[in-house]
Amino acid sequence: MHFYKRSFLYFFLSASALQAQKTEIPLKINTNSFNPATLLWYTAPAKKWDDALPVGNGRLGAMVFGKNAEERIQLNEETYWSGGPYSTVVKGGYKVLPEIQKLVFEEKYLAAHNLFGEIQWLPVEQMKYQCPGQPAFVFKNQDSITNYKRWLDLETGISGVSYTAGGITYQRKYLHRRPTR
Repeated sequence: MHFYKRSFLYFFLSASALQAQKTEIPLKINTNSFNPATLLWYTAPAKKWDDALPVGNGRLGAMVFGKNAEERIQLNEETYWSGGPYSTVVKGGYKVLPEIQKLVFEEKYLAAHNLFGEIQWLPVEQMKYQCPGQPAFVFKNQDSITNYKRWLDLETGISGVSYTAGGITYQRKYLHRRPTR
């Protein structure tokens, strides 16, 4: 199976294999019985990427938007980025370092900064991560949503969504767990 598809499935299969916690997060939020230093929670889905909640381990991750009618999950993998390999070593750059040090010791910081800028590695701009996939899940009959909660538990690394629609309470959990071999 393709790496990204396999990794994506681990997000969801891991979530479905979770054992129930002693007290579910939505109940903790309703009763205000949680540690505010370790639980982020919201009463609406994320409208933009900056508001989505992250899950992952730094190498492989996802941003969870928590929408009810169409859930969107944006995947990230550390080796999937724009551009190609490049060297950060500037040939002969080390020869200028004594002059930069001299300027710093003379408290000529702007001159030292400008000289350093001349030998700084190229490209000046960092490469950007690219999204290897953005699956969407469409849920029917998701009108008249009540009791909406979206959270990220920093103690467990689990992100979740809970809401009621049509008299049914829906709950989804997301986490990243390293696959077993």
